[in-house]
Amino acid sequence: EVVATAVEQNSAAKQFSTGPAPVPTDEGPIVDKDALVIAMRLDWKAYLRASDELKADEEIVVVALEDSNGEAMAFVPDSFKHDLNFLKEEILHFPLAVKHLDADWLAAHDPEHEVIIEAVSQDGLLLQFAGAAAQSDKEVVLDALSHAGIALQYASVDLRAKRDVVMEAVAMDGLALQYASADLQADAEVVATAVEQNSAAKQFS
Repeated sequence: EVVATAVEQNSAAKQFSTGPAPVPTDEGPIVDKDALVIAMRLDWKAYLRASDELKADEEIVVVALEDSNGEAMAFVPDSFKHDLNFLKEEILHFPLAVKHLDADWLAAHDPEHEVIIEAVSQDGLLLQFAGAAAQSDKEVVLDALSHAGIALQYASVDLRAKRDVVMEAVAMDGLALQYASADLQADAEVVATAVEQNSAAKQFS
């Protein structure tokens, strides 16, 4: 009767009349994989109620990342956070997941900063989660600045004193001038570039 009523209301509901077990309504761990997927589609935080076995299931982890736009990375087992191949693939799709990675571990195991570059190439502001090593890497910083000039604030002090780096930043966002070194804030060409992009940048010269 419930199914009939649902189908009468919306014919698309028929697809839910058979199939996986219903999502548990109690607060115990979810041990059925299909039920967990359904629950995560409604609210990705259902992943937190998964059994330990399911939390370590790669398919489940990917669904959690997808449904949370990467935020579920905070809760997945370290075996995933310490798997570079997995990270390179998933950061490609869910760059926000980089917020929940161990920057020191990445610096030691990904010296070319491939994971971080993948993230900042989609959202330059993610440079803030990159860690000191990546924030001091000119290639990483320039990649971030090409997408968000204001990300200059997260670059190392040394790079904020590099003229070419700051020029890249202020050409993208004039307000990035406020994060440049004092010398570059007094550089006529840098200031002119910043002001041309945003007249409000004049206050930082």
